Amino acid sequence: MRAIVDIARAEGITVILGTLPPMARNSFDPDHRPAPLIAEQNRFLAALAKEKGAILADYHAALAAPDGGFAAGMASDEVHLSPKGYAAMRKVLEEALAKLPPAAKN
Repeated sequence: MRAIVDIARAEGITVILGTLPPMARNSFDPDHRPAPLIAEQNRFLAALAKEKGAILADYHAALAAPDGGFAAGMASDEVHLSPKGYAAMRKVLEEALAKLPPAAKN
């Protein structure tokens, strides 16, 4: 990720990093509980965005419940977004896009 961000920035591209969406458990593999790993990866992405001056689109914060799964109504099951979830992601993306410098919006 560091190399990708560095290459993009060297080419004059404004980078938006998006956090991973929540998942408390995988219904296809009930023993798989990825929430702690997702939290770790999202901390890395947030730190990388800060370090490299990238924009962070924090989808996880907009979609997650305290247990690390989807908040009520955000997913149609434990994996796939509902219309409400997609609307929440759209809002996060629009907020991130609004932070782009004017030249990057063209």
